[in-house]
Amino acid sequence: MCILSDAYNKHTIVRNNVIERVPGDGIVPIGCDSTLIEYNLMCDSPDILPMTEAAGIWPWSCDNTIIQYNEVWGHKAPWDAQGFDSDYNCQNTLIQYNYSHDNYGGMVLICNSGNAGDYSCGNIGSIVRYNISIGDGIRPKETRQGMFSPSIHIAGPVKQTLVERNIIHANLKPSDIIDRTMITSDSWDGYADNTCFRQNIYYAAEPSRFDFTSSTRNAFEHRAV
Repeated sequence: MCILSDAYNKHTIVRNNVIERVPGDGIVPIGCDSTLIEYNLMCDSPDILPMTEAAGIWPWSCDNTIIQYNEVWGHKAPWDAQGFDSDYNCQNTLIQYNYSHDNYGGMVLICNSGNAGDYSCGNIGSIVRYNISIGDGIRPKETRQGMFSPSIHIAGPVKQTLVERNIIHANLKPSDIIDRTMITSDSWDGYADNTCFRQNIYYAAEPSRFDFTSSTRNAFEHRAV
């Protein structure tokens, strides 16, 4: 279990909320087990933050989180800015049946800090399935990694991740300088291991790329490009 205290919340439900014009994070359970987050809308997050991280809906230090039937669009944080995120010190996060579109970042971030220490179990057993991304990854300005906005970002030593049966539709980018990467798996003080991409559909209106850097045991099964 990733949760480090007996005083955690169990079976919390976050449902049917509208979060509009909030520039930072939308819904973030912390220290929870078996949270259900569904039928929420986060939209039109303005580009007013300094260089900091923010994403739409994501757990931290949680077990068995289910994120489903949500929509996130127009997230414009200067870093991250994905619709959804499975973050570190979490295991068995399930992200399914969601709609992500027109976000500065991509559809999803799956991440783990390799320097988190003994208090973190890492990121184990994340599943991202049956989601739709249309027109994400449109950040028009540089980040600390330059122009960076892959549709799927896997960062750090995450383990046993499954990404299956998603539709990733990358529209024509509004500017030639915008990142056109479909998937990036890179370092956050370590690299991902044992990631399976199964029966996903990838469409790009212009040349795109997949960048797995030094991550290990990446498997592609029955993809359509």
